[in-house]
Amino acid sequence: MFGRALFHTFVRYAPFIDILVNLSIFYFGSIFIKTQLIGNRSHTDFPTFESNFNLFLISIIYAILWMFNSYNAGYYRFKRVRLVIDEFFAVLPITINTFLELIAIYILLGGILWNDYSFFHRRFFIYSITLQFVIFLYYQYIVIRIYSLMHKKGYNIKLLMFAGINKNSLKVCEKISQNPFWGYKTIGFLDDDPKKAEEFGVANKYFGDISKIEALYFNQQFERLFCCLPVAEYDKTIELIKVCEKNNIDLHIVPDLFYFLTSKSSLNTLDGIPIITLYAPPLSGFGAAAKRTMDIFFSFFGLMAISPLLVLIAVLVKMSSKGPVFYKQERMGLDNLPFQMFKFRTMFTDAEQATGPKWADKNDPRVTKLGAFLRKTSLDELPQLFNVLAGDMSLVGPRPERPFFVQKFKEEIKNYMHRHRVKAGITGWAQVNGLRGSSTSLEQRIEYDLYYIENWSIWFDIKILFKTIMVVWNDKNAY
Repeated sequence: MFGRALFHTFVRYAPFIDILVNLSIFYFGSIFIKTQLIGNRSHTDFPTFESNFNLFLISIIYAILWMFNSYNAGYYRFKRVRLVIDEFFAVLPITINTFLELIAIYILLGGILWNDYSFFHRRFFIYSITLQFVIFLYYQYIVIRIYSLMHKKGYNIKLLMFAGINKNSLKVCEKISQNPFWGYKTIGFLDDDPKKAEEFGVANKYFGDISKIEALYFNQQFERLFCCLPVAEYDKTIELIKVCEKNNIDLHIVPDLFYFLTSKSSLNTLDGIPIITLYAPPLSGFGAAAKRTMDIFFSFFGLMAISPLLVLIAVLVKMSSKGPVFYKQERMGLDNLPFQMFKFRTMFTDAEQATGPKWADKNDPRVTKLGAFLRKTSLDELPQLFNVLAGDMSLVGPRPERPFFVQKFKEEIKNYMHRHRVKAGITGWAQVNGLRGSSTSLEQRIEYDLYYIENWSIWFDIKILFKTIMVVWNDKNAY
């Protein structure tokens, strides 16, 4: 467990670790260049700082710039298969761009604060950028080796299932077995023709026909599916994609086929074998860490700030009708996993005993008088800040639904299950655009949720939170 936690922590907080690494390389590298490479041969080749504080400040600026440039370049999209040559071509342009930006900043700082423009003399610039790039690349090589070692030790192993038994699937399987440091393990094969299992020598790993995908996935037999079906079985491929889409199964396609890909698909390789990835988790790595940090900060201080209001509402709920203050209900969250969502109770006890699961309507007789006010003002949602703090929900995301309705809607509405690829939220893009309650179009709400998922950013979350404050009191669809 410690190794797995260490692995995920290292991946998630890699940008912050890189800041410390780059800061150290730049700071001590600059001192090394001054004392060992340039020395005292020319005082014009190196800045004459009155103290090391200025150099430390420049090092901090460089490290932060490097991190932001890397994030914008997509460097922190975690890739299980990492090669040093790929790191070389990724790190080099980032390093050069960062140095150019640092030169511009230093011209301002050097002129305004220190009256010294000598820091980036051409000789120092060449030495510094070379040293920075080489040392950081070697650091990334060590990181890759650590990842590989942890995979070999069995940490963060992904279990794979192959749809289709043919030369393509066997080739990919062979590459995976030859490279255990990738962290993949082949569990088995699916194919509608059982004779192929014998023909290709994988009868001991044959799990049956392709229709068993859902059952095997929900029995936790595998975590990722590789589709290796030939072009002749295009219809089966489309059906397989729909199944994965409906059930949030991570799908990778080994292209012996052509499919019109979505804007969020990506093309990767396994030692030269092209792999098309569909429906990969939209939030991971640094993005997930930043969003979770914001959730913890705002939920914690939000609960502290509104604690008197929570106590007041709790007293009023207790006095208004018989029953508990809080109402907890099972909802579906990230990766289709259920959780207990908290709200202030707004209905009479056992309100659904006669009707069964049912959405609330205007003038719903099950709702208490105080409950109607709490729903109208969305104050009943405030206890969900505890869900956010616990990690079951996020401040912003698609609104969570009950398992009964999830099973119903995933069969009726295309792409409905994509909502569960991120954490459910207290508020969302659909809600701040007036799409709330049973009187609004469910299909349109899904479109807004999917737009949010595909275009997520921290700034988008902040925008939605501000819009929530503005519209919540005037929401005509809240009841």
